[in-house]
Amino acid sequence: MQAALDAVAELADAEGQPDSGSTELYADHDVAFHRAVVEAAHNTALTATYGWFSSSVREALVSSLDDQAMPKIVHGDHRAVMDAIATGDPEAAERATRALLDKPKRAVEALLDAD
Repeated sequence: MQAALDAVAELADAEGQPDSGSTELYADHDVAFHRAVVEAAHNTALTATYGWFSSSVREALVSSLDDQAMPKIVHGDHRAVMDAIATGDPEAAERATRALLDKPKRAVEALLDAD
């Protein structure tokens, strides 16, 4: 999890977004981070489900990185999830995960409502 988060950070510019030309690799590492979070749950059904649709998640991420209507990725939100998992605090991990997903979820909902 830490290695994936560090790799994402190395590919990011000062605003935390992928450097020019590194979007695909950035997405690979971000998906690896999320896969590690899922695996930390030690739930084989969840891990299998995420494995099944992770390529779709990656494609959506690549598309959204260049979409001005989508919020910028906040690496502190990712770190909060990792830290909560590392301390073994499931409630903190849930709160951090919900916070991480809240902005992009609301952005997608707004885009869907606009149609």
